[in-house]
This record gives sequence, C-alpha cells and structure tokens, in this order.
Amino acid sequence: MKNKLIFSTLLLSSTAQAGISTVDAEHHIGEFQTVCGYVADVVPGRHQTFINFDRNYPNQTFTVYINQNGYGNLHKFKSKHVCADGVITRYKTTPEIVNPDSIYIQ
Repeated sequence: MKNKLIFSTLLLSSTAQAGISTVDAEHHIGEFQTVCGYVADVVPGRHQTFINFDRNYPNQTFTVYINQNGYGNLHKFKSKHVCADGVITRYKTTPEIVNPDSIYIQ
C-alpha cells in the first residue's frame, strides 16, 4: 500500500508539472496554470506579440499575449510544443495568458 501511495503522489506531481492543454484552459479562467500546446503562429506587432496555439488567428484555441520586451526572439516557438505559466484570462471568447511568468519549449 505504501508503494502504491508513493506512485500515486509521483504521478500527480508529474501531471501537475506537465500543465493543462490549450483546450482545457477555458475551464481555468482566473487560475494560475501552466498551459501547454502546439504553437501555430507567432505574430509580432510594434509593441506586442501574439503567440497563437493550435491554429492561426482568428481560429486559435489559446493565445499568449506579450506587451513588453525581455522575452527574446519569440519566433523560436513557432511549430513547437510550448508551455506558458501565468493567470488565464479571456479576451472575447479566447483564453489567454498576458505577459507570462515564463514561456518555454517543452
């Protein structure tokens, strides 16, 4: 029984670190989460960058919106499986994280 409990704890722990999917993000509005998925497109603007997950804008399932400098070259995320940490909000109908605490290739 003790081994089963340890295995269950490790399984839950590794699942939490993996994050939630971009599709599940809509069920976690207002929560700090790690959201992971496939980056379909990176759209830079003058003062912001949009990272669209799963499909290109306007059909994306999740967006990371960055309105500040300091994240480096964001095009490296395109066509990669990426995770972002932050509070999930909603812009119109799309869940998003604004200025994530971290964003990284998984």
